[in-house]
Amino acid sequence: NLGFKYNISDLHASIGLAQIKKLDHIISLRQKLRIEYNNYFSDFYNDKILTKIETNKHNRSSNYIYCFLINPEKLKLSRNQLIQSLAKKGIASTVHYIPANKHNFYKKIFKKFKLKNSNFAFDNIISLPFYNELKKNDIFEISIIVQDIIKKNYVRKYV
Repeated sequence: NLGFKYNISDLHASIGLAQIKKLDHIISLRQKLRIEYNNYFSDFYNDKILTKIETNKHNRSSNYIYCFLINPEKLKLSRNQLIQSLAKKGIASTVHYIPANKHNFYKKIFKKFKLKNSNFAFDNIISLPFYNELKKNDIFEISIIVQDIIKKNYVRKYV
């Protein structure tokens, strides 16, 4: 069998039902937070130092995480080094998406496939702090630290 089946408890189901009533407000709030991050990183997106993760214009995102891809050709540090540098500054960042071929259970199944796009995404994606109580000032402080780390590790001097 592939993995496990999990059933949600009644308590978790009741919390989920209560949250559904707030869903539009939560998504709207998170969209505003996403726009804040996007504004702070716009120069890096324009210069292809970072790649913004965007939802297809015909879809609606829940905006549950904020992540981007780093461009390894333009930076002297890896995604893991960026995560470590942020941690030293007190910022928790992570990787949310681990492709199936990286999980021990599936390695044999995917061994015959060349998955360069999913491997590239996994090696270069990072998720920044993103939650409902995040304030614009928090995003400003996080963004300034990320910008500083990137500028110090840009292949060519970033001006």
